[in-house]
Amino acid sequence: MIFVCAACGRPRVPAEQPVTRSGAEREPLAKAEADLKSSAIAFALGVVAFVIGAAALGTASLAFLLDFGWFALFAFVATLLFVGAGAFAVLTSRGAKKRADEQMRDAFGAAAVDVMRQRGAISAPQLAQILGVPEEVADQALTRLPARNDVRVDTVLDDRAADGQVRYRVADQTLPAETLDEAGDFDARLREAMRAKEQR
Repeated sequence: MIFVCAACGRPRVPAEQPVTRSGAEREPLAKAEADLKSSAIAFALGVVAFVIGAAALGTASLAFLLDFGWFALFAFVATLLFVGAGAFAVLTSRGAKKRADEQMRDAFGAAAVDVMRQRGAISAPQLAQILGVPEEVADQALTRLPARNDVRVDTVLDDRAADGQVRYRVADQTLPAETLDEAGDFDARLREAMRAKEQR
């Protein structure tokens, strides 16, 4: 989910087709950038800690062979400390990278809502084409959106959705006329069935 600008290296949400952005993706992108920096710093510190730990282990082994017992023990303890610090730094780096990925999902979700407000209900392949990203990336961005109060999933397929793809739309948008007609026909059939049941 992490896409960066080729010029400045900062996280961004690409757009293959022109889309007017609301700016809602700026905050998660800024958080993603901070998390990526934290991840890089933690990983670098982890590498340094592992290198020092390896040097301490070599020193401890040499001291043990030369029968410098106390110094060898001290070097072994230092080895354990540096290796532990390196492992903690690597885990911290992974955690920051995971947080950055989550922030990028939120940024893509905000961009997807902007697309829906301008173009109506969209599917994952359509969003992938508009943003110029792989379909799985678009799908991951869209599947998080129904948790929001302003996004709905269209489960009734119309002629435009003949491909069987699930459509996502903002809640204040009206459904396509074909979908409304189909839903109205279903309600009419349901009322007719209930009246027939009452007459029996």
